Amino acid sequence: MCGFHKWISFMQYDPTWRQHRKAIHQQMGTKKTAAQFNDAQDMETRRLLVRLTEDPKGLFQHIRSEAAAIILRVTYGYAINPHEPDPLMLLIDTMMDNFSKAFVPACWVVDSIPLLRFLPSWLPGMSFKTTAADWLRINHQANDVPYAFVQQQMQKGTHRPSYVSQQIEQSTRDGTLAMDRDVEDTIKWTASVMYGGGSDTTAAVISAFFQAMVMFPDVQAKAQREIDTVVGSSRLPELQDQDQLPYVSAVVKEALRWFPITPMGVSHVNEEEIEYAGFTIPKGSIIMPATWWFQNDPQVHANPSSFEPERFMAPRNEPDPAQTIFGHGRRVCPGRFLADMSLFLTLSRVLAVLDVRKAVDKSGQPIDAKLQFQPGMISRPAEFPFYIAVRSPSHARLVQDVASLLPKEAGDDTLLDLVTR
Repeated sequence: MCGFHKWISFMQYDPTWRQHRKAIHQQMGTKKTAAQFNDAQDMETRRLLVRLTEDPKGLFQHIRSEAAAIILRVTYGYAINPHEPDPLMLLIDTMMDNFSKAFVPACWVVDSIPLLRFLPSWLPGMSFKTTAADWLRINHQANDVPYAFVQQQMQKGTHRPSYVSQQIEQSTRDGTLAMDRDVEDTIKWTASVMYGGGSDTTAAVISAFFQAMVMFPDVQAKAQREIDTVVGSSRLPELQDQDQLPYVSAVVKEALRWFPITPMGVSHVNEEEIEYAGFTIPKGSIIMPATWWFQNDPQVHANPSSFEPERFMAPRNEPDPAQTIFGHGRRVCPGRFLADMSLFLTLSRVLAVLDVRKAVDKSGQPIDAKLQFQPGMISRPAEFPFYIAVRSPSHARLVQDVASLLPKEAGDDTLLDLVTR
């Protein structure tokens, strides 16, 4: 009813699903193809550092802006407004908030009694129909507006390379932007699901990382020592440093495990009868992966509530959370390589130049940051008290140098006005 059934995560396995999956996989389904977007990740992680040094109290908004900026540039070649709330980012964030609410278990009676959707909306208890219609309108707007933006920029020859522009180029052979309606729908809906899978989830993991650094300062100090030894203080960590930063890489893995962003994963349907642990699971059953438990099973991960990157290093060598966090089987997240690179760059660079500590109250006493969850299909940590400072004068100079080299580009939000006018 809301339109989310057109996202690949919730489609049945059929030719349309395969077409959507192929489109995404061709652009970012491997490390090599995902690497084409490294420049966007590099620039936006640098911008995050500058924002955090200038306005550390705006941490949560800065995290959302960084995650949104990366995925919007990757998907649409769109630059968000660097100074004011961006209208496209706000529109798609509204869609993602609706998405999270739509999939709260047992929240909507129509999910249990589907026939209710055929009753008139004026009947008592039918308010879900008005909500669904409003959310469907927002979904279509979030699909159509950025797609039209890319089309407009391509017609002018001013577009930035992106997922959508490459898909359009591959789908048009006669020099025009006209194409089959089904192909156009594939591009639109795969683009919007990329935002959902790449922005909200990444922002949630980064927020959880900051809270972990507040709660587990020894982890932060150990990671910083590794960065200081390998990278030094005259430059920022790069993706090429990842193999030489095993502890920092383990911090990224632990951030994914410690705060599972999709606690119940995405539902699957088994294509044949399964015998498991003495139970018979009939063909066609809906199976929900217990992602939270996979990361918190004490027989798999010792002391699961503790943030311990060492668990992924010798001699412990606990299972990599990527095996379950990013989904299962044919529905595994196609953007997992892009996400891994974004998380490594963001977390390693924050650790390189910033100290994240407990906030203090008026009497100078530290304030504990308790890990609390916001409910929804995509779980987010609730906001928490913190204190952020640049590590040293040399690190402050490094951030100043980074700021001076950032391109002084304006956002593309004014161009959206032309599209939606």
